[in-house]
Amino acid sequence: MEMDQTITLDSGQYGIRPYQRADKEAVIRLWETVFEKPLNRDYWDWKYFANPYGQRIMLATSEAGEPLVFYGGIPYRANLEGRTVEVIHLMDIMSHPAYRKTGLFVKTVEAFIDRFGADDRAVLFYGFPGQYHFQIGNRYLKYRELSGGANFWTADPRALSSHGDPPGEIFEIAGDAGAFDELWLKNAKYYPFSIIRDAKFINWRFKLKPEASYEIYGYRVEPGQGRAQGMAQGMAGYAVFVRNADAVVMADMLMPPDKAIFQGFMTKVADRWVQKGIKRVETWLPANHFLNRLLSETGFSRLPEPLGFIPTGRSFASFLPLDWVVNHMYYSMADADLF
Repeated sequence: MEMDQTITLDSGQYGIRPYQRADKEAVIRLWETVFEKPLNRDYWDWKYFANPYGQRIMLATSEAGEPLVFYGGIPYRANLEGRTVEVIHLMDIMSHPAYRKTGLFVKTVEAFIDRFGADDRAVLFYGFPGQYHFQIGNRYLKYRELSGGANFWTADPRALSSHGDPPGEIFEIAGDAGAFDELWLKNAKYYPFSIIRDAKFINWRFKLKPEASYEIYGYRVEPGQGRAQGMAQGMAGYAVFVRNADAVVMADMLMPPDKAIFQGFMTKVADRWVQKGIKRVETWLPANHFLNRLLSETGFSRLPEPLGFIPTGRSFASFLPLDWVVNHMYYSMADADLF
């Protein structure tokens, strides 16, 4: 397709083109109109310009150049059974209230798909819409629910910490995340389809995000292993937590399918939460992932998903059936921008 399009609908003439950095303030005005609340400019810059992946965005504009539709997201690097591919996590999808039901939104999406979705470009678009937006995407844009949805798990840290004193140690990672490159390479085989959770991802997602505070804990099976090279050396896995009053959300996790390692980590991190007065730990995971079994065996309980989002995707690669994605894709709340 052309870099820029002009289209004519019954409601008027519009332009469709890729987003540019100069569009920032006009797009933020659109965002604040649609979502009816202020938006932090630093947060916007972190999401779309400070990330190491860039962005994939199409705009529909009025004849005067004012943005009316925003469709796009972040093009993450993902592991697909040992090969690196691009997947786009869709977010901040919006349409000006005065231009809904005009066909402009669908035309913008079609332009986005033409430009960014293909075997040699993004192999999958995915996101976490609510019911209303899922129905629109399912009806007009061929998006499907990643069947099973997201499982919501919760536990009382006091119960998790009752598994005795397993070997190994946890440690908080406050400095550079360089050791996550090694950890990802060790665990990638267990995650055949996942955003690559390396140092680049960890540093941007958790250490640079404005107005957010995360606690990252690594787990080492043999206490003291790798300390001479730095606290994060020798990790067997990690998890990231964000605190909310007397509860914590486990926003991300990378662990091997090993119950002893998983239970050892959760027992020791739960000890810390008990000492801090935390009464509940929560997390979300794709329904078909092995981590669900480990959560259940360690003492977590599955409850109805409280936020109402629907994991959704559409494959654009001939070699990536969506049914395979459902059974093999790993995502966490770190893929989204909810926490």
